[in-house]
Amino acid sequence: LGIIDDPRIYNRALSTTEVNALYADAPGPIGYWAMEEASWTNDCSTATALDDSTNGYAAASCPNGTGPTGGGAGKYGRGGVFDG
Repeated sequence: LGIIDDPRIYNRALSTTEVNALYADAPGPIGYWAMEEASWTNDCSTATALDDSTNGYAAASCPNGTGPTGGGAGKYGRGGVFDG
């Protein structure tokens, strides 16, 4: 299963060069949080859920003392622990 996003239809076969150019020009994700950190600092001011994209949108764990924590068991590796 998967998701198709921004499909394109052409009236001809694209060359290898054209396909590579389309792939290279595609924007990456705005943010990507793998949540693989061993733990998160739960204080709303320390960015401990790290962004693995090139944009640097690390996230803080809020609210203080009762927000989500990292280091839980994920499907693959670690995951965030949320109480809600």
